[in-house]
Amino acid sequence: MIELTQNSKFISEKTISSFSITYPRTVTLLYGNYSKQHILHNLKLKIKNNLSKKTSNFTYVRGGMTEWEFFIHDIDFSKFFTEIIDKHRHILAPDLLLGKELKVIDAWGNCLNKGDQVALHTHSSHHGILYLTEGTPLIFPELEIKFTPKPGDWIIAPPSLFHGTDPVESEKERINVVFNFDFHDGFRRINELESDKLSNSIPTT
Repeated sequence: MIELTQNSKFISEKTISSFSITYPRTVTLLYGNYSKQHILHNLKLKIKNNLSKKTSNFTYVRGGMTEWEFFIHDIDFSKFFTEIIDKHRHILAPDLLLGKELKVIDAWGNCLNKGDQVALHTHSSHHGILYLTEGTPLIFPELEIKFTPKPGDWIIAPPSLFHGTDPVESEKERINVVFNFDFHDGFRRINELESDKLSNSIPTT
């Protein structure tokens, strides 16, 4: 759920799942809920079982984290990302040239426990978060809003927009997938090749 703090300045509400804010620049946030529970469950288990000592507590994520590129070729993440992009391409990239696609640069999982937090930071590309649990709100201080997630909620933001969280107060884990993406000619082709490769490697009975 998007919650507004004092003095939030809206320009227009475009659809149920996006809106634009000026402060003094205009940015568009895209958000919604992904309802495929089996994919959410699979992603959650993969994160919990693959936290990395190399990245956990060594970045702006003051908590558990997988490797940066852990989900790039993951079938479950690919299904989520492709579906969301297909549905909302007209908002994300209305001037995207015919034949162009979007490429995932990196995609990883976070697992925060009580006392952990995500320090304020920005991304150099478009980025999104898929929440697999409830958790501490995501704060956008420049926009004076915060996003309080429920399982399946996702949000996509433009580059160079500060965001982070306060320290987690709940005893429950806060688990999500974070991803960066940009324009590229071959995203769908690359994903299909990887999916075929992974499918062919699964033994049949």
